[in-house]
Amino acid sequence: MRIIRPRKIAGVRPGHLIAILLLAGSLPCILQAQTADPVPASCQFGDRFTLPGQYGPFDYRTATREQKEIVERRHFTLPWAAVQKGKLVWYMDGQYIGPVGADFDYTLRAFPNHYQALKAIDEVEFRLKNPKVPGLNWSVNCYFLRASGFRPDDGLVRALYGAYLARRGKAAQARLELDRATELTPNSINVESHVAWSYFAIGDWADAEKHARLAYEYGYALPGLRDKLKAKGHWSE
Repeated sequence: MRIIRPRKIAGVRPGHLIAILLLAGSLPCILQAQTADPVPASCQFGDRFTLPGQYGPFDYRTATREQKEIVERRHFTLPWAAVQKGKLVWYMDGQYIGPVGADFDYTLRAFPNHYQALKAIDEVEFRLKNPKVPGLNWSVNCYFLRASGFRPDDGLVRALYGAYLARRGKAAQARLELDRATELTPNSINVESHVAWSYFAIGDWADAEKHARLAYEYGYALPGLRDKLKAKGHWSE
Protein backbone atom coordinates (compact mmCIF):
# COMPACT_ATOMS: atom_id res chain seq x y z
CA MET A 1 0.00 0.00 0.00
CA ARG A 2 1.36 3.39 -0.96
CA ILE A 3 1.61 5.89 1.86
CA ILE A 4 0.90 9.48 0.79
CA ARG A 5 2.87 11.98 2.81
CA PRO A 6 2.13 15.69 2.99
CA ARG A 7 4.09 17.64 0.38
CA LYS A 8 6.78 19.89 1.73
CA ILE A 9 6.26 23.62 1.46
CA ALA A 10 9.23 25.89 1.99
CA GLY A 11 9.35 27.07 5.58
CA VAL A 12 6.37 24.93 6.69
CA ARG A 13 6.75 21.64 8.54
CA PRO A 14 4.36 18.79 7.53
CA GLY A 15 2.74 18.75 10.97
CA HIS A 16 2.15 22.48 10.77
CA LEU A 17 0.75 22.07 7.26
CA ILE A 18 -1.89 19.64 8.51
CA ALA A 19 -2.88 22.08 11.23
CA ILE A 20 -3.15 24.88 8.66
CA LEU A 21 -5.34 22.76 6.39
CA LEU A 22 -7.64 21.81 9.28
CA LEU A 23 -7.95 25.45 10.26
CA ALA A 24 -8.71 26.43 6.64
CA GLY A 25 -11.51 23.89 6.61
CA SER A 26 -13.07 25.55 9.64
CA LEU A 27 -12.69 29.10 8.33
CA PRO A 28 -16.25 29.35 6.88
CA CYS A 29 -17.66 28.60 10.35
CA ILE A 30 -15.31 31.10 11.97
CA LEU A 31 -16.13 33.79 9.43
CA GLN A 32 -19.84 33.11 9.80
CA ALA A 33 -19.58 33.55 13.55
CA GLN A 34 -17.69 36.82 13.09
CA THR A 35 -20.42 38.23 10.86
CA ALA A 36 -23.00 38.02 13.66
CA ASP A 37 -23.95 41.52 14.74
CA PRO A 38 -23.29 42.12 18.43
CA VAL A 39 -26.34 43.28 20.35
CA PRO A 40 -25.52 46.49 22.29
CA ALA A 41 -25.68 46.19 26.07
CA SER A 42 -28.25 48.98 26.04
CA CYS A 43 -30.58 46.64 24.13
CA GLN A 44 -30.31 43.79 26.64
CA PHE A 45 -31.08 43.08 30.28
CA GLY A 46 -27.67 44.22 31.50
CA ASP A 47 -25.38 41.64 29.92
CA ARG A 48 -28.20 39.13 29.27
CA PHE A 49 -30.05 38.73 26.00
CA THR A 50 -33.01 37.24 27.82
CA LEU A 51 -34.28 36.74 31.37
CA PRO A 52 -34.13 33.42 33.26
CA GLY A 53 -37.35 31.47 32.92
CA GLN A 54 -38.55 33.44 29.89
CA TYR A 55 -40.45 31.59 27.17
CA GLY A 56 -38.04 31.27 24.26
CA PRO A 57 -36.29 32.78 22.49
CA PHE A 58 -37.18 30.81 19.37
CA ASP A 59 -36.34 31.37 15.71
CA TYR A 60 -39.68 32.33 14.19
CA ARG A 61 -38.78 30.57 10.93
CA THR A 62 -38.47 27.16 12.58
CA ALA A 63 -40.76 27.50 15.61
CA THR A 64 -43.59 25.00 15.87
CA ARG A 65 -47.20 25.94 15.35
CA GLU A 66 -47.85 25.32 19.05
CA GLN A 67 -44.99 27.61 20.11
CA LYS A 68 -46.33 30.38 17.91
CA GLU A 69 -49.92 29.97 19.07
CA ILE A 70 -48.96 30.07 22.76
CA VAL A 71 -47.53 33.57 22.27
CA GLU A 72 -49.56 35.03 19.41
CA ARG A 73 -53.01 34.10 20.69
CA ARG A 74 -52.52 36.16 23.86
CA HIS A 75 -49.79 38.68 23.01
CA PHE A 76 -50.00 39.53 19.33
CA THR A 77 -53.26 38.91 17.47
CA LEU A 78 -55.54 41.19 19.52
CA PRO A 79 -53.00 44.00 20.15
CA TRP A 80 -52.20 44.05 16.42
CA ALA A 81 -55.91 44.24 15.61
CA ALA A 82 -56.13 47.26 17.93
CA VAL A 83 -53.23 48.98 16.13
CA GLN A 84 -54.90 48.38 12.78
CA LYS A 85 -57.94 50.23 14.16
CA GLY A 86 -55.73 53.16 15.14
CA LYS A 87 -55.53 52.31 18.85
CA LEU A 88 -52.42 52.05 21.02
CA VAL A 89 -54.08 50.24 23.93
CA TRP A 90 -56.25 47.15 23.84
CA TYR A 91 -59.11 45.49 25.68
CA MET A 92 -60.30 41.92 26.11
CA ASP A 93 -63.96 41.26 26.86
CA GLY A 94 -64.36 44.93 27.70
CA GLN A 95 -61.51 44.88 30.23
CA TYR A 96 -58.53 47.20 29.78
CA ILE A 97 -55.36 45.17 29.26
CA GLY A 98 -52.69 47.81 28.64
CA PRO A 99 -50.51 49.43 25.98
CA VAL A 100 -49.96 47.35 22.87
CA GLY A 101 -46.20 47.82 23.26
CA ALA A 102 -46.08 45.53 26.31
CA ASP A 103 -47.48 42.59 24.35
CA PHE A 104 -45.32 43.26 21.30
CA ASP A 105 -42.35 43.29 23.68
CA TYR A 106 -43.34 39.88 25.03
CA THR A 107 -43.76 38.55 21.49
CA LEU A 108 -40.34 39.84 20.43
CA ARG A 109 -38.63 38.42 23.49
CA ALA A 110 -40.11 35.01 22.66
CA PHE A 111 -39.43 35.40 18.91
CA PRO A 112 -36.85 38.17 18.29
CA ASN A 113 -37.34 37.76 14.52
CA HIS A 114 -41.16 37.81 14.60
CA TYR A 115 -41.76 39.75 11.38
CA GLN A 116 -45.24 41.09 12.03
CA ALA A 117 -44.32 42.22 15.54
CA LEU A 118 -41.31 44.11 14.18
CA LYS A 119 -43.58 45.79 11.64
CA ALA A 120 -46.09 46.53 14.38
CA ILE A 121 -43.64 48.40 16.63
CA ASP A 122 -42.30 50.24 13.57
CA GLU A 123 -45.85 51.42 12.85
CA VAL A 124 -46.57 52.41 16.46
CA GLU A 125 -43.33 54.38 16.77
CA PHE A 126 -44.01 56.12 13.46
CA ARG A 127 -47.44 57.21 14.69
CA LEU A 128 -46.14 58.41 18.03
CA LYS A 129 -43.04 60.10 16.54
CA ASN A 130 -41.22 58.77 19.59
CA PRO A 131 -38.48 56.08 19.57
CA LYS A 132 -39.59 54.83 23.01
CA VAL A 133 -43.00 53.23 22.72
CA PRO A 134 -44.96 52.74 25.98
CA GLY A 135 -44.71 49.12 27.11
CA LEU A 136 -41.45 48.35 25.29
CA ASN A 137 -38.27 47.58 27.23
CA TRP A 138 -36.08 49.27 24.63
CA SER A 139 -36.25 51.63 21.68
CA VAL A 140 -37.77 50.23 18.49
CA ASN A 141 -34.34 50.36 16.86
CA CYS A 142 -33.08 48.03 19.60
CA TYR A 143 -35.58 45.34 18.66
CA PHE A 144 -34.24 45.33 15.10
CA LEU A 145 -30.67 45.08 16.41
CA ARG A 146 -31.74 42.23 18.70
CA ALA A 147 -33.43 40.43 15.81
CA SER A 148 -30.45 40.71 13.47
CA GLY A 149 -28.06 39.75 16.28
CA PHE A 150 -30.21 36.76 17.23
CA ARG A 151 -30.38 35.40 13.68
CA PRO A 152 -27.88 37.24 11.45
CA ASP A 153 -28.77 35.00 8.49
CA ASP A 154 -32.40 36.15 8.37
CA GLY A 155 -32.72 38.28 5.25
CA LEU A 156 -36.30 39.35 5.91
CA VAL A 157 -35.26 40.90 9.24
CA ARG A 158 -32.66 42.91 7.32
CA ALA A 159 -35.28 43.98 4.78
CA LEU A 160 -37.64 45.11 7.54
CA TYR A 161 -34.85 46.99 9.29
CA GLY A 162 -33.94 48.64 5.99
CA ALA A 163 -37.59 49.66 5.58
CA TYR A 164 -37.61 51.06 9.13
CA LEU A 165 -34.51 53.15 8.42
CA ALA A 166 -35.69 54.27 4.98
CA ARG A 167 -39.01 55.43 6.41
CA ARG A 168 -37.09 57.71 8.75
CA GLY A 169 -34.84 59.20 6.07
CA LYS A 170 -31.70 57.25 7.02
CA ALA A 171 -30.84 56.36 3.46
CA ALA A 172 -27.19 55.33 3.87
CA GLN A 173 -27.94 52.95 6.75
CA ALA A 174 -30.99 51.62 4.95
CA ARG A 175 -28.96 50.72 1.85
CA LEU A 176 -26.56 48.61 3.92
CA GLU A 177 -29.41 46.58 5.38
CA LEU A 178 -31.22 46.25 2.06
CA ASP A 179 -28.07 44.96 0.35
CA ARG A 180 -27.57 42.41 3.12
CA ALA A 181 -31.20 41.34 2.87
CA THR A 182 -30.98 40.39 -0.80
CA GLU A 183 -27.62 38.68 -0.31
CA LEU A 184 -28.89 36.57 2.57
CA THR A 185 -32.30 35.70 1.10
CA PRO A 186 -32.33 35.87 -2.70
CA ASN A 187 -35.36 35.06 -4.84
CA SER A 188 -37.82 36.03 -2.11
CA ILE A 189 -41.10 37.84 -2.78
CA ASN A 190 -41.22 39.29 0.72
CA VAL A 191 -37.62 40.49 0.73
CA GLU A 192 -37.70 41.98 -2.76
CA SER A 193 -41.02 43.76 -2.21
CA HIS A 194 -39.86 45.32 1.07
CA VAL A 195 -36.57 46.31 -0.52
CA ALA A 196 -38.38 47.89 -3.48
CA TRP A 197 -40.71 49.88 -1.23
CA SER A 198 -37.73 51.00 0.85
CA TYR A 199 -35.83 52.29 -2.16
CA PHE A 200 -39.01 54.07 -3.20
CA ALA A 201 -39.19 55.69 0.24
CA ILE A 202 -35.67 57.14 -0.09
CA GLY A 203 -36.31 58.30 -3.65
CA ASP A 204 -34.07 55.83 -5.46
CA TRP A 205 -36.45 55.09 -8.31
CA ALA A 206 -34.01 53.00 -10.35
CA ASP A 207 -33.28 50.52 -7.56
CA ALA A 208 -36.93 50.56 -6.56
CA GLU A 209 -37.89 49.50 -10.09
CA LYS A 210 -35.14 46.86 -10.22
CA HIS A 211 -36.33 45.14 -7.06
CA ALA A 212 -40.00 45.67 -7.85
CA ARG A 213 -39.56 43.80 -11.12
CA LEU A 214 -37.97 40.92 -9.21
CA ALA A 215 -40.80 40.92 -6.68
CA TYR A 216 -43.42 40.75 -9.45
CA GLU A 217 -41.41 38.07 -11.22
CA TYR A 218 -41.49 35.98 -8.03
CA GLY A 219 -45.25 36.41 -7.66
CA TYR A 220 -45.91 39.69 -5.85
CA ALA A 221 -49.54 40.47 -6.64
CA LEU A 222 -50.31 43.98 -5.35
CA PRO A 223 -50.29 46.59 -8.15
CA GLY A 224 -49.64 49.63 -5.93
CA LEU A 225 -45.85 49.45 -6.14
CA ARG A 226 -45.86 49.30 -9.93
CA ASP A 227 -48.45 52.10 -10.14
CA LYS A 228 -46.37 54.40 -7.94
CA LEU A 229 -43.27 53.73 -10.02
CA LYS A 230 -45.23 54.46 -13.20
CA ALA A 231 -46.31 57.77 -11.69
CA LYS A 232 -42.62 58.60 -11.18
CA GLY A 233 -41.83 57.64 -14.77
CA HIS A 234 -39.83 54.59 -13.72
CA TRP A 235 -41.74 51.68 -15.14
CA SER A 236 -41.59 50.71 -18.77
CA GLU A 237 -43.70 47.83 -20.05
